[in-house]
Amino acid sequence: MYKEIETPAIAKKRYYFKKGYRQVTIAQKDEVRKNLMSALNITRYTYFSHLLNNGIVDITMSKYEVITHILQKYGVTDIWDIVPEDQKI
Repeated sequence: MYKEIETPAIAKKRYYFKKGYRQVTIAQKDEVRKNLMSALNITRYTYFSHLLNNGIVDITMSKYEVITHILQKYGVTDIWDIVPEDQKI
C-alpha cells in the first residue's frame, strides 16, 4: 500500500568534554566544576560526573558553547572528543 522508503538514520554523536577538563590545573578543578554545574543547571555531583565520563549525546548548541567558553577562560583550547553514540572512549 505504502511505498517503503529507506533512508539511513543520522548518526548520533557523543560529545566528551573530559579531555578539556583534564587540562585544568588541580587548584582550578573545584572552581571550574562549580562554574560548569551552575551554567548547566546541575545540582548533583553524581550527574556532573556522569556527563563528564559518559559524554553528552546530541548536545545542544547552547550547552556546547557554554562548556567551551568556561574551559577557554582557563586556557584550555582542545576541549572535545566526538565519537559515534555507540562508541565510548
